[in-house]
Amino acid sequence: MKASELKITKKLSPLYKLERKLNLKTLIIFTIIGAVLTFATTLMFLLVDDMINSMQSIIGDNEEFKNLIDQLLQYNNFASYFITNVGSTWGLIGIIYAGFLGCKLINSNLKDNSYETLYTLEYSRTKILLTKLTRLVINVVIFNLLTAFVGFIGICIIGINQVNIGNFVLYILVSTLVCLMIGMLSFALSCLFKRKYGTILSIVFALAFYFISQFSVMGNNFKAFEYLSPAYGTFAPILEFGLTNFNFVSLVMWLIISAGILAFGIIRFNRDDII
Repeated sequence: MKASELKITKKLSPLYKLERKLNLKTLIIFTIIGAVLTFATTLMFLLVDDMINSMQSIIGDNEEFKNLIDQLLQYNNFASYFITNVGSTWGLIGIIYAGFLGCKLINSNLKDNSYETLYTLEYSRTKILLTKLTRLVINVVIFNLLTAFVGFIGICIIGINQVNIGNFVLYILVSTLVCLMIGMLSFALSCLFKRKYGTILSIVFALAFYFISQFSVMGNNFKAFEYLSPAYGTFAPILEFGLTNFNFVSLVMWLIISAGILAFGIIRFNRDDII
Protein backbone atom coordinates (compact mmCIF):
# COMPACT_ATOMS: atom_id res chain seq x y z
CA MET A 1 0.00 0.00 0.00
CA LYS A 2 1.23 3.45 -0.93
CA ALA A 3 1.60 6.30 1.53
CA SER A 4 -0.80 8.43 -0.54
CA GLU A 5 -3.51 5.79 -0.11
CA LEU A 6 -3.09 6.04 3.64
CA LYS A 7 -3.79 9.76 3.55
CA ILE A 8 -6.87 9.30 1.38
CA THR A 9 -8.25 6.50 3.56
CA LYS A 10 -7.66 8.57 6.67
CA LYS A 11 -9.92 11.29 5.30
CA LEU A 12 -12.63 8.84 4.29
CA SER A 13 -12.74 6.49 7.27
CA PRO A 14 -11.25 5.71 10.71
CA LEU A 15 -8.10 3.69 11.21
CA TYR A 16 -10.23 0.65 11.98
CA LYS A 17 -11.79 0.69 8.51
CA LEU A 18 -8.35 1.03 6.98
CA GLU A 19 -7.20 -2.21 8.59
CA ARG A 20 -10.42 -3.94 7.60
CA LYS A 21 -9.89 -2.95 3.98
CA LEU A 22 -6.22 -3.96 3.92
CA ASN A 23 -6.83 -7.42 5.36
CA LEU A 24 -10.16 -8.37 3.78
CA LYS A 25 -8.66 -10.18 0.78
CA THR A 26 -6.46 -12.38 2.97
CA LEU A 27 -9.43 -13.22 5.18
CA ILE A 28 -11.55 -14.24 2.19
CA ILE A 29 -8.82 -16.42 0.67
CA PHE A 30 -7.98 -18.30 3.87
CA THR A 31 -11.64 -18.69 4.86
CA ILE A 32 -12.52 -20.19 1.49
CA ILE A 33 -9.58 -22.60 1.72
CA GLY A 34 -10.40 -23.55 5.32
CA ALA A 35 -14.13 -23.92 4.71
CA VAL A 36 -13.76 -25.98 1.52
CA LEU A 37 -11.21 -28.36 3.04
CA THR A 38 -13.25 -28.72 6.25
CA PHE A 39 -16.40 -29.47 4.25
CA ALA A 40 -14.59 -31.95 2.00
CA THR A 41 -12.94 -33.86 4.86
CA THR A 42 -16.27 -33.98 6.72
CA LEU A 43 -18.06 -35.54 3.75
CA MET A 44 -15.14 -37.91 3.22
CA PHE A 45 -16.29 -39.63 6.42
CA LEU A 46 -19.06 -41.29 4.39
CA LEU A 47 -16.50 -42.82 2.06
CA VAL A 48 -14.23 -43.92 4.92
CA ASP A 49 -17.17 -45.35 6.85
CA ASP A 50 -18.37 -47.37 3.85
CA MET A 51 -14.85 -48.62 3.22
CA ILE A 52 -14.42 -49.76 6.83
CA ASN A 53 -17.82 -51.44 6.91
CA SER A 54 -16.95 -53.31 3.71
CA MET A 55 -13.62 -54.45 5.14
CA GLN A 56 -15.24 -55.54 8.39
CA SER A 57 -17.90 -57.53 6.54
CA ILE A 58 -15.11 -59.35 4.71
CA ILE A 59 -13.08 -59.92 7.87
CA GLY A 60 -16.11 -61.07 9.84
CA ASP A 61 -15.71 -61.50 13.57
CA ASN A 62 -11.92 -61.35 13.62
CA GLU A 63 -11.37 -58.82 16.40
CA GLU A 64 -7.62 -58.55 15.79
CA PHE A 65 -8.14 -57.30 12.25
CA LYS A 66 -10.89 -54.93 13.38
CA ASN A 67 -8.60 -53.43 16.00
CA LEU A 68 -5.78 -53.17 13.46
CA ILE A 69 -8.04 -51.23 11.08
CA ASP A 70 -9.11 -48.88 13.87
CA GLN A 71 -5.50 -48.25 14.87
CA LEU A 72 -4.32 -47.63 11.32
CA LEU A 73 -7.15 -45.24 10.50
CA GLN A 74 -7.43 -43.82 14.04
CA TYR A 75 -11.16 -44.27 13.65
CA ASN A 76 -13.92 -45.48 15.96
CA ASN A 77 -16.75 -43.07 15.11
CA PHE A 78 -17.19 -39.64 13.54
CA ALA A 79 -15.95 -37.88 16.69
CA SER A 80 -12.59 -39.67 16.54
CA TYR A 81 -12.48 -39.22 12.76
CA PHE A 82 -13.14 -35.50 13.22
CA ILE A 83 -10.05 -34.90 15.36
CA THR A 84 -7.61 -36.77 13.13
CA ASN A 85 -8.99 -35.46 9.84
CA VAL A 86 -11.47 -32.56 9.97
CA GLY A 87 -10.16 -30.79 13.07
CA SER A 88 -6.53 -31.17 12.08
CA THR A 89 -7.25 -29.70 8.62
CA TRP A 90 -9.32 -26.85 10.02
CA GLY A 91 -6.65 -26.20 12.65
CA LEU A 92 -3.80 -26.28 10.13
CA ILE A 93 -5.34 -23.58 7.92
CA GLY A 94 -6.43 -21.51 10.93
CA ILE A 95 -3.03 -21.61 12.57
CA ILE A 96 -1.22 -20.67 9.35
CA TYR A 97 -3.67 -17.81 8.79
CA ALA A 98 -3.32 -16.51 12.35
CA GLY A 99 0.48 -16.59 12.20
CA PHE A 100 0.52 -14.97 8.78
CA LEU A 101 -1.95 -12.24 9.75
CA GLY A 102 -0.17 -11.47 13.02
CA CYS A 103 2.99 -10.76 11.05
CA LYS A 104 1.32 -9.01 8.11
CA LEU A 105 -0.46 -6.44 10.29
CA ILE A 106 2.91 -5.02 11.34
CA ASN A 107 5.28 -6.10 8.59
CA SER A 108 3.26 -4.84 5.62
CA ASN A 109 3.68 -1.20 6.70
CA LEU A 110 7.42 -1.69 7.13
CA LYS A 111 7.82 -3.54 3.85
CA ASP A 112 6.27 -0.84 1.65
CA ASN A 113 7.46 2.07 3.85
CA SER A 114 3.88 3.25 4.46
CA TYR A 115 4.77 3.36 8.18
CA GLU A 116 6.43 6.72 7.45
CA THR A 117 2.96 8.14 6.90
CA LEU A 118 0.94 5.91 9.22
CA TYR A 119 3.02 6.54 12.33
CA THR A 120 3.17 10.29 11.75
CA LEU A 121 -0.62 10.73 11.85
CA GLU A 122 -2.33 12.05 14.98
CA TYR A 123 -2.91 8.48 16.18
CA SER A 124 -0.56 7.23 18.88
CA ARG A 125 1.48 4.09 18.26
CA THR A 126 -0.50 2.33 20.99
CA LYS A 127 -3.82 3.14 19.32
CA ILE A 128 -2.49 1.96 15.95
CA LEU A 129 -1.24 -1.31 17.43
CA LEU A 130 -4.48 -1.91 19.36
CA THR A 131 -6.47 -1.27 16.19
CA LYS A 132 -4.34 -3.82 14.35
CA LEU A 133 -4.73 -6.25 17.25
CA THR A 134 -8.50 -5.77 17.17
CA ARG A 135 -8.46 -6.60 13.47
CA LEU A 136 -6.48 -9.76 14.26
CA VAL A 137 -9.06 -10.88 16.81
CA ILE A 138 -12.05 -10.10 14.58
CA ASN A 139 -10.60 -11.80 11.50
CA VAL A 140 -9.62 -14.92 13.43
CA VAL A 141 -13.10 -15.15 14.94
CA ILE A 142 -14.73 -14.67 11.52
CA PHE A 143 -12.50 -17.34 9.98
CA ASN A 144 -13.38 -19.90 12.65
CA LEU A 145 -17.11 -19.14 12.69
CA LEU A 146 -17.46 -19.37 8.91
CA THR A 147 -15.34 -22.51 8.74
CA ALA A 148 -17.40 -24.04 11.55
CA PHE A 149 -20.64 -23.11 9.77
CA VAL A 150 -19.58 -24.82 6.55
CA GLY A 151 -18.31 -27.80 8.54
CA PHE A 152 -21.68 -28.00 10.32
CA ILE A 153 -23.43 -28.13 6.94
CA GLY A 154 -21.26 -31.15 6.15
CA ILE A 155 -22.20 -32.71 9.49
CA CYS A 156 -25.89 -32.22 8.70
CA ILE A 157 -25.37 -34.02 5.38
CA ILE A 158 -23.70 -37.07 6.95
CA GLY A 159 -26.21 -37.11 9.83
CA ILE A 160 -26.40 -34.68 12.71
CA ASN A 161 -26.86 -37.58 15.14
CA GLN A 162 -23.15 -38.26 14.59
CA VAL A 163 -22.20 -35.22 16.70
CA ASN A 164 -22.79 -33.81 20.16
CA ILE A 165 -23.65 -30.19 19.29
CA GLY A 166 -22.47 -28.91 22.66
CA ASN A 167 -19.06 -30.49 22.14
CA PHE A 168 -18.91 -29.06 18.62
CA VAL A 169 -19.48 -25.55 20.00
CA LEU A 170 -16.75 -26.17 22.59
CA TYR A 171 -14.37 -27.21 19.83
CA ILE A 172 -15.11 -23.98 17.93
CA LEU A 173 -14.26 -21.96 21.04
CA VAL A 174 -11.02 -23.86 21.67
CA SER A 175 -10.00 -23.69 18.01
CA THR A 176 -10.58 -19.93 18.03
CA LEU A 177 -8.49 -19.53 21.19
CA VAL A 178 -5.68 -21.58 19.63
CA CYS A 179 -5.64 -19.36 16.55
CA LEU A 180 -5.75 -16.22 18.67
CA MET A 181 -2.75 -17.34 20.73
CA ILE A 182 -0.74 -18.13 17.59
CA GLY A 183 -1.77 -14.78 16.09
CA MET A 184 -0.84 -12.88 19.26
CA LEU A 185 2.57 -14.53 19.44
CA SER A 186 3.23 -13.81 15.76
CA PHE A 187 2.06 -10.21 16.22
CA ALA A 188 4.40 -9.83 19.20
CA LEU A 189 7.37 -11.26 17.30
CA SER A 190 6.66 -8.85 14.46
CA CYS A 191 6.68 -5.97 16.95
CA LEU A 192 9.95 -7.17 18.45
CA PHE A 193 11.91 -8.08 15.32
CA LYS A 194 10.14 -5.91 12.72
CA ARG A 195 11.55 -6.56 9.21
CA LYS A 196 13.61 -9.53 10.39
CA TYR A 197 10.38 -11.43 11.07
CA GLY A 198 8.76 -11.84 7.66
CA THR A 199 5.69 -13.69 6.43
CA ILE A 200 7.61 -16.85 5.53
CA LEU A 201 9.03 -17.04 9.03
CA SER A 202 5.55 -16.48 10.45
CA ILE A 203 4.23 -19.50 8.54
CA VAL A 204 7.20 -21.64 9.64
CA PHE A 205 6.59 -20.46 13.20
CA ALA A 206 2.90 -21.47 13.05
CA LEU A 207 3.66 -24.83 11.42
CA ALA A 208 6.28 -25.63 14.08
CA PHE A 209 3.66 -25.29 16.84
CA TYR A 210 1.18 -27.31 14.79
CA PHE A 211 3.51 -30.26 14.29
CA ILE A 212 4.71 -30.19 17.89
CA SER A 213 1.11 -30.45 19.06
CA GLN A 214 0.56 -33.53 16.89
CA PHE A 215 2.81 -35.54 19.21
CA SER A 216 0.33 -35.00 22.05
CA VAL A 217 -2.10 -37.53 20.51
CA MET A 218 0.47 -40.31 20.11
CA GLY A 219 -0.15 -41.86 23.51
CA ASN A 220 0.54 -41.35 27.18
CA ASN A 221 4.30 -41.28 26.61
CA PHE A 222 3.88 -38.03 24.66
CA LYS A 223 1.58 -36.18 27.08
CA ALA A 224 4.34 -33.67 27.81
CA PHE A 225 3.89 -32.27 24.29
CA GLU A 226 0.53 -30.86 25.41
CA TYR A 227 2.52 -28.19 27.26
CA LEU A 228 4.94 -27.42 24.44
CA SER A 229 2.51 -25.84 21.99
CA PRO A 230 -0.51 -23.53 22.19
CA ALA A 231 -1.99 -25.58 19.32
CA TYR A 232 -2.67 -28.54 21.63
CA GLY A 233 -6.41 -27.78 21.63
CA THR A 234 -6.59 -28.49 17.89
CA PHE A 235 -5.97 -32.18 18.56
CA ALA A 236 -7.85 -32.49 21.86
CA PRO A 237 -10.71 -35.05 21.62
CA ILE A 238 -13.32 -32.45 22.54
CA LEU A 239 -15.91 -33.63 20.04
CA GLU A 240 -15.82 -37.11 21.55
CA PHE A 241 -15.35 -36.43 25.27
CA GLY A 242 -16.09 -32.73 25.70
CA LEU A 243 -13.76 -31.06 28.19
CA THR A 244 -13.54 -34.14 30.43
CA ASN A 245 -9.92 -34.91 29.55
CA PHE A 246 -8.96 -31.44 28.37
CA ASN A 247 -5.67 -30.01 29.64
CA PHE A 248 -6.74 -26.65 31.06
CA VAL A 249 -3.30 -26.10 32.58
CA SER A 250 -1.74 -26.03 29.11
CA LEU A 251 -4.42 -23.65 27.82
CA VAL A 252 -4.09 -21.19 30.71
CA MET A 253 -0.29 -21.39 30.60
CA TRP A 254 -0.18 -20.47 26.90
CA LEU A 255 -2.79 -17.74 27.31
CA ILE A 256 -0.56 -16.14 29.95
CA ILE A 257 2.59 -16.62 27.85
CA SER A 258 0.91 -15.19 24.73
CA ALA A 259 -0.48 -12.18 26.62
CA GLY A 260 2.86 -11.55 28.33
CA ILE A 261 4.94 -11.70 25.13
CA LEU A 262 2.34 -9.57 23.34
CA ALA A 263 2.48 -6.88 26.04
CA PHE A 264 6.27 -6.92 25.96
CA GLY A 265 6.28 -6.66 22.16
CA ILE A 266 3.92 -3.67 22.17
CA ILE A 267 5.96 -1.88 24.84
CA ARG A 268 9.19 -2.45 22.93
CA PHE A 269 7.62 -1.36 19.66
CA ASN A 270 6.43 1.89 21.25
CA ARG A 271 9.88 2.63 22.69
CA ASP A 272 12.08 1.67 19.73
CA ASP A 273 12.69 3.54 16.51
CA ILE A 274 10.91 2.05 13.51
CA ILE A 275 13.64 1.05 11.11
